Amino acid sequence: MQRSFDEAQEKGEIPHDEAFDPAAIISDGSGKAWPYWLSATAMAQINEFVLKGQGARAWITLIGEDDDQKLHSLEYIRIGDEILYVRTSVRNQDAITAHQYDLIREVTHCEMGEQLTSFIQGEQQLIPIRNFQLIHDEVCRRFNMDLSESMGTGLEIPK
Repeated sequence: MQRSFDEAQEKGEIPHDEAFDPAAIISDGSGKAWPYWLSATAMAQINEFVLKGQGARAWITLIGEDDDQKLHSLEYIRIGDEILYVRTSVRNQDAITAHQYDLIREVTHCEMGEQLTSFIQGEQQLIPIRNFQLIHDEVCRRFNMDLSESMGTGLEIPK
């Protein structure tokens, strides 16, 4: 898709200041469902869970990188005084770009959707917030995490 987009820009079919965003594509002519948004189903499920209350107080996504420019994410849903979380990493793809941040965010949301489904089905346990705080703080410091997305108030990000 990126290659086709770049070619269309070179031909003048798409303005040069237009950024490539797979989520903005509405058709490829094949009849496939669009937009091309990998985490759409997971995000809808997570949003519904958090917005309907069900004890959820926050949904937070943090992203950072290590010295080798490998991206890392930590995403969690706070449910009462317990946490459901996922950690994800993406290897360096030559140079970190905005698209790689989009990629890790999409993968992280998909993984959280799977964890949330397991939790709802009684197959996944939550961990106490005091135990998660240790994981959170270590990951935040190690990868210099920044807030990527939030719904509600999460834990303070240590620096």
